[in-house]
Amino acid sequence: MKLNTILLIDDSKSTNSLNEKLILKSGICKKVTSFENPKLAMEFINIDNINSIDLILIDLLMPELSGIDVLKNISAKFSQVKKKPILIVLTDSKDTEKYNLVKDFLGADDYIRKPLDEDDLLEIIDQHFRN
Repeated sequence: MKLNTILLIDDSKSTNSLNEKLILKSGICKKVTSFENPKLAMEFINIDNINSIDLILIDLLMPELSGIDVLKNISAKFSQVKKKPILIVLTDSKDTEKYNLVKDFLGADDYIRKPLDEDDLLEIIDQHFRN
């Protein structure tokens, strides 16, 4: 299964660049779009492209706008559509309890440790997209 679009939201340009290269190398999607500014990412997600976004990988700790606020906004935007993208939180923390709370209360589907690696990425794809 090949996904349409994966959206990366992380304030680190180098993290986005590495993740984008890894995702494209894996061949799991047609397009990767990345944002360092979460406000621009939220503007990008609109009614015209909402159905083409399959997976969103988002960092929680960003200076301009927290990933928690972004998750709330994204969840609200997708509440009115049938096809909701899978929301995955990127973290460099080992605090699984914290991220389970994020999953339970903010609409994230899962979390994954940074740096992203191909095995973790493929596991996420298998878990959420292959029925």
